[in-house]
Amino acid sequence: MRTKILGSLLSLVGLILLATASTRAEGPGGGPGGGPEGRRHGDRPMMRHHLLKRFDTDGDHKLSDEERAAAKKARKACREKRHEMLLKKFDANGDGKLDDAERAAAKEAVKERLEKHRAKILEKFDTNKDGKLDEAERAAAKEAVKERVEKPRAKMLEKFDANKDGKLDEAERAAAKEAFIKKYDTNGDGKLDEAERAAAREARKARHQGENATKVTTEPAPSPIK
Repeated sequence: MRTKILGSLLSLVGLILLATASTRAEGPGGGPGGGPEGRRHGDRPMMRHHLLKRFDTDGDHKLSDEERAAAKKARKACREKRHEMLLKKFDANGDGKLDDAERAAAKEAVKERLEKHRAKILEKFDTNKDGKLDEAERAAAKEAVKERVEKPRAKMLEKFDANKDGKLDEAERAAAKEAFIKKYDTNGDGKLDEAERAAAREARKARHQGENATKVTTEPAPSPIK
């Protein structure tokens, strides 16, 4: 039972932490507009798109056994990292696991963040203000998510794809990671502590808000007349 609850927690945290890499444009309610069915079926094409983009190293538009193994390994590492973050934030008594009270606190915090995220999506993309996203609104939300993912990826490739093959190999990824650490490693110890990671997150957030502000000022306002 505890394993099941912890697994649900990790999944919920994943919804928050990976929002830029998946499409959670559903509104409240059931079915295609916002319930489990909408999320399960609506997200598959985008998830497949990101899986192929990251792990399809031979460019044949499918995952070989070796590529699937790499994806599985990355997914496991991601789960372990989320588990570590959960413990760090909610393991109040420091015993290395979450008791019932700590799990309840974690679930409540994640639920609150998820609801805020959904509210922001509705505020931005629910153009007819009916409290959910229709097909056109979901498509607009997915396109925005895709653009948000692709833009930094394009910048990474432009800067670190030394052999210009359209993807980052191990050496190029290492160079990108080293440059990122160097940028925010203010104490020069070769790694990022919690304060430095927070500074990196704030910088990314400010950059994203600046891009949004530019869009607002340069794009014409939509006509109120349908």
